[in-house]
Amino acid sequence: MLGISGKFVKDDKLFIGCALNILIVSAILMIISIICSFKIKETIQNDLSNRLEYPAIHNLLICQCISPIICIIIPSTLICLLGLTGIGLHSIITDIFSILLSMHPMINSTILIVRVKEFRACIYMKKGTRTKSSLSDSDGFHILNSKWDEVQFVFTAIIWLLVTFISKILIAKLRSERIAESACQILIGIGFAIIFWIIGLPPEFYRFDAHIFFAFLLPPIIFDAGLFMPNLQFFENFDSIMVFAVMGTVFNTLAIGISLSMLNMFGMFGSIMSSSDIMMFASLISAVDPVAVIAVFEEIGVNKSLFVNVFGEALFNDAISVVLFGIFKSFALAADKVRSIDYFYGFLGFFLVSFGGAIIGIVFASLSVIIAKFSKDLIIVSGIVLCVSYLGYIVSEICSFSSIIGIAVTGMILQYYLKSILTERNLLALETMTRNLALSSESLTFILLGLATISIPQSWNTLFVIFTIIFCLLFRVVAIFGLSRLIPHKHILINEQIIISFSGLRGAIAFGVVLTIPEQVAAKNVFVTTTLAVIFFSVIVQGCLIRPMLKMMRIKLDSDCEKENEGFEIVSGHVMSFVEVVADRRGINRMKQNFKDFNNKFLMPYLK
Repeated sequence: MLGISGKFVKDDKLFIGCALNILIVSAILMIISIICSFKIKETIQNDLSNRLEYPAIHNLLICQCISPIICIIIPSTLICLLGLTGIGLHSIITDIFSILLSMHPMINSTILIVRVKEFRACIYMKKGTRTKSSLSDSDGFHILNSKWDEVQFVFTAIIWLLVTFISKILIAKLRSERIAESACQILIGIGFAIIFWIIGLPPEFYRFDAHIFFAFLLPPIIFDAGLFMPNLQFFENFDSIMVFAVMGTVFNTLAIGISLSMLNMFGMFGSIMSSSDIMMFASLISAVDPVAVIAVFEEIGVNKSLFVNVFGEALFNDAISVVLFGIFKSFALAADKVRSIDYFYGFLGFFLVSFGGAIIGIVFASLSVIIAKFSKDLIIVSGIVLCVSYLGYIVSEICSFSSIIGIAVTGMILQYYLKSILTERNLLALETMTRNLALSSESLTFILLGLATISIPQSWNTLFVIFTIIFCLLFRVVAIFGLSRLIPHKHILINEQIIISFSGLRGAIAFGVVLTIPEQVAAKNVFVTTTLAVIFFSVIVQGCLIRPMLKMMRIKLDSDCEKENEGFEIVSGHVMSFVEVVADRRGINRMKQNFKDFNNKFLMPYLK
């Protein structure tokens, strides 16, 4: 079917005939499966000794009935109806039909493996507490033995990678520019969640695991962003980034937390929440998420200045959010044990977490550069650089520093030095490998967020969700417009302030943090549900509206202003540094020029 689908586009009648035949055969097989299911149900119910195996067998047959409905019968019916109504068939429809047909054996195989495992577990329970080793000892020699337990994690990971790649193919062919790709991936995850809920697939196959996200999915996304970060614009906007990241996050945390606590005092959210619990929740929901910002902004292609302002804020507010979350978590669990000096320690903790992560990033970036110097002609150098960078991320986690800042700094430094060290082939290999890992991790993260609608225990509180979304939007606007006036020697235009305010997206990091809330917090499930709702709102609604808002506010995209600004930025940098020298004033341009002189005189000669 996959091989000849392209020929069917030219002959709609042939395609309709093939689809109709597949529809009839699938319907017959489904009817036979349903009849067999009821016959087995009747037989097992009459035999009391087999009652324990009945649910597993019945679920297996029901799943085998549902699978062809989703993958074959529904698309076949749709194609037949389109053909009978005279609507021409297009290549997109044939591609969807072919992909669904190709996925059907994979879905059936997964269901069969899971349900057979469940059926075997029922038999073991019925026969007693016989372990796997006792079974192999007593049942004699077996040529073939199931090794599902040993390969379950690898099998599940590969299946989800395939699902991620197939979803990106579908999105590339079907998605409108008005819909953000990350929003489509969340919707795909929600669709899979509905299917898995119907067929009863165990949650361990699609659960959002915070440890896996922070350990494996997040590092390549942030490293890729650092490796392709426009460093010049980043340091030019460093003052605004730090103001928005530090003061903005503190203001949003206090404003959201106090507002929700006041409403809770009037009994609007129920009696399960305390003020300390709400402040802990506010500390994690107030921070802008770098993963969501990267996904939306890179797809749209916003100009570098706007990108570094929002992404830089998201990068550094991770540290302040971690510190605030730790303080309010201590309040929620043991308020009587918190001392006054702990507030001062928390204040110092932000600088320690931030600068500690940056220092580790610099150390491991330097190590990568030194290794790259002595292996620049070897193709394996790309893998070595990635491993050393990831090791720095892990070391930051071990030391409780900001691993996000650490690996981002590593990527930014490597971007500056590897261009003059590596050969063009190895540099291209590194960039391609990094970008593929980042895109795959990013797509899988949003799909798993959609699946979290059924894989994570939740509790819905309508008023709490609504007011949280309102306060996140409201205080974000207040913070950006208020703090923009405090930034020295820089004027941010009103239209840029509006875009920065609307671009405060929440994402997977907030969801990963909310899952770490201890179980003794009574409102944990409410916080989990609300965090997921805020993420869906920000990625789907705000993410889809950013592009039209950019056009409405007449904000230039990166493709419009990259070439015209490149030469101007270099010349203006030299001119401004000369003016600062003449005026005897130490500004950012003078510091930048001093670093370039030091780098060209002492560092670069030893690295070439």
